[in-house]
Amino acid sequence: MKLNILVVTMETPGYAPTYLAEYLENSGHNVYKIVHPNKFHRGSREKFIPIYSHWKNALNTRAQFRGLRDVAFKEYGTLHFDVAIAPDPSLIWALKPFRRDGSIKKLIYWRLDYYPNKYPGVFNSVYQHSERRAQEVDEVWSIADPKLDHVLDTLTSKADIKYVPFLLPHSPVEYQGARKNQAIWMGPDLDNSRTTAKEGVLRAGASFLVADYSSTRTWLSDDDLDHELNTSKVGIALYRPGDPAFKPWSDPSRIRTSLAHGLPVVTTKVAPVWKEIQNREAGVAISELEVNRVDIAVHYILDHFEEMSANAYALAKDYTFSREWIDL
Repeated sequence: MKLNILVVTMETPGYAPTYLAEYLENSGHNVYKIVHPNKFHRGSREKFIPIYSHWKNALNTRAQFRGLRDVAFKEYGTLHFDVAIAPDPSLIWALKPFRRDGSIKKLIYWRLDYYPNKYPGVFNSVYQHSERRAQEVDEVWSIADPKLDHVLDTLTSKADIKYVPFLLPHSPVEYQGARKNQAIWMGPDLDNSRTTAKEGVLRAGASFLVADYSSTRTWLSDDDLDHELNTSKVGIALYRPGDPAFKPWSDPSRIRTSLAHGLPVVTTKVAPVWKEIQNREAGVAISELEVNRVDIAVHYILDHFEEMSANAYALAKDYTFSREWIDL
């Protein structure tokens, strides 16, 4: 059945809801998008008022929703959306009035991450309250497996809770060309672990490339990034245990993207996917963020690259969009 679907997303490269919107469009649905700037393009006010950008995005969501509803009426003669999907508590708050008045028939909160200490002081109390209220919707999608105890403990919803991990827009196609002894770090350095990663990679005798969309110095176009991923041998995705950017409730896109290009990943035992990486021998999971451990892990991948690359491709293929994962 063809549905009118609203997806709220951000302009961050590799952002999960953007891939979801693409999949739903290709599946024949009428898809409308509200796109907000990523946090690195929001300006300096975020440093002084941590929830400012969330509040601003919420107001923009309400304004854009009214405009999209008018567009939907002109195109399809309807004043409602069958499904609306949003990835942030403030965006869910913005959409709830439209769920109550019938403009949205089904509201889904796709929880892409959770932080026990996201903001200082009273701002964190506001965030925790909004997180609990965001789960008062028709469905909650958890990007981390809700069967995990530490994930389940943070899911307070009485609604349906589904496991919807980070999914790839297309099944990986194995690259057959030559590769170089290069490790690639994608995205920003959330917890100052990049220096450790670089030192360990260089000590292992490989080169170290940063592809970080948050900086003009390290930003790569989509084509250039695809080329570097296809011609590298190691993906780096390190997270510092205990840091505010701790990721045990997430499924980082940099990990899935690396695997999709046949790159075995060196990661810390933080984001839940590390267990699959270790069990499927699609990379190396290290217990501590130390230069020596990164060195050993990169050495191991370079020595066993062909087999581990095949394992990375195989693991990535298990996480592509399909009706098995997305059932609306």
